[in-house]
Amino acid sequence: MTANADTAGALMDASSRIATLVPRHADLPVPTCPGWTVERLAIHVGRIHRWVAVALDTPDDRPVPAVARPAAGTDVAAWLIDGANHLLEAFARVGPNGAVRAPGWAQPASWWQRRTTHETVLHAWDAAAATGTAPPIPRWLATDAIDETLTVFAAQRLDLERFGPAATIHLHCTDTPSDATPGTADAGEWLIHIGPDGTVTERIHAKGDVAARASASDLLLWAWGRVGTDRLETFGDTTVLDRYQAAARY
Repeated sequence: MTANADTAGALMDASSRIATLVPRHADLPVPTCPGWTVERLAIHVGRIHRWVAVALDTPDDRPVPAVARPAAGTDVAAWLIDGANHLLEAFARVGPNGAVRAPGWAQPASWWQRRTTHETVLHAWDAAAATGTAPPIPRWLATDAIDETLTVFAAQRLDLERFGPAATIHLHCTDTPSDATPGTADAGEWLIHIGPDGTVTERIHAKGDVAARASASDLLLWAWGRVGTDRLETFGDTTVLDRYQAAARY
């Protein structure tokens, strides 16, 4: 996925869906984000949007300041939408190769647009799930988000000690279009190698210690611990899938 009108539209759509829920469900607990309410979730997303927008405009030699929570009495829904609009304006202004120079997070703006889009889309699902009405995440978004989850988060932050003995996992999206290009995220297949030295993911069809098949939306939700292994069609040692979820506390 690249920073483009599609991702901008997805980020704003997801922000709007969260904002729509805030007035009626502000105090509703979000089971997939323990300890959060719908309003707390909206504030979390809004602060991320504002932080990245500020980082885009922060010179190389200065730290990115923290973003304050909205003041008491703030219309959180409107505050969230305002922050999303400001972020998208910042992305458009700096272009996809503009740098976000936060220490330890230096990445081009296109990386951050991808990251904030996925974050917002997933949390929009969380908020909707709290009300019992969460629709599937669109396939094109879900496949790219799975790819980011495996190549960025699992590669850098999977708890290898907690995962235990080395194993391989094959993930296979059941809703991949027939014209998808092999070897790309859109093809919807990954082989994940997890061992004591790290996690490496290949975009290939290959046999693993366990295989899991489901829609792209369900595989993404599983990868982020939103749904259990029971939502997947599995083959092989399913304990490996449970070990992955236990180790993937991102």
